[in-house]
Amino acid sequence: ARDVPLHAITNWSAETYPVGASVHPRLLDIFGVTVVSGEVKVMKPKMRIYEILCERAGVAPHDCVFIDDSFKNVEGAKAAGMDAIHFTNAAALEADLKNRSLL
Repeated sequence: ARDVPLHAITNWSAETYPVGASVHPRLLDIFGVTVVSGEVKVMKPKMRIYEILCERAGVAPHDCVFIDDSFKNVEGAKAAGMDAIHFTNAAALEADLKNRSLL
């Protein structure tokens, strides 16, 4: 509702992402840019995957808020210069996003 761009980084393989997207076609519509690790041959939490997202989306790392349920992926995003939230539950995420004026 706030017109905040939403992008994704996934550690899916190049072979299984199309299958997942066919089962859940909204994945293809909801995200502006999706970086699939199997396609770019680098996985979270390696810094390069966050850089690829920024390059493709045309954004600077410091303008991003990365959300993941894996603490090591959150730490990887922070090391790449992004703000990051460790997802633990919906209520905590909602509070974190409100604190950042994103909701």
